Amino acid sequence: MSGYSDGRKLEYAAADLLWADGYWVIRAAGSKGTADIVALKRGETLFVQCKLSGTMGPGERNSLVELARQLGGTPVCARWAKEGRAARTVEFRELTGPGPRDWRPWTADHQIGAEL
Repeated sequence: MSGYSDGRKLEYAAADLLWADGYWVIRAAGSKGTADIVALKRGETLFVQCKLSGTMGPGERNSLVELARQLGGTPVCARWAKEGRAARTVEFRELTGPGPRDWRPWTADHQIGAEL
């Protein structure tokens, strides 16, 4: 499986989880922009960057955090998570600052496990 197709599957899985929780989801297919997904719910705007490794370079991270700050949204990184023999799931991390360790777990209000 190519990195591109695995990345696309991650984007779809993250979007599906957010949609199931009541967000209106826009996916920027093939995007090289700041956010892969924008998810809207009354009073909430998420700017989501999907990364297979879960890590973002400093410039990319700062762009996402700044976009969210300017527009009053939440910057989120989505990645695949897998423990042991369990199926992989989507893990969301809210970015809280400029450094690679500046994040906290983020979950949707009624998040449903996405086993893929």
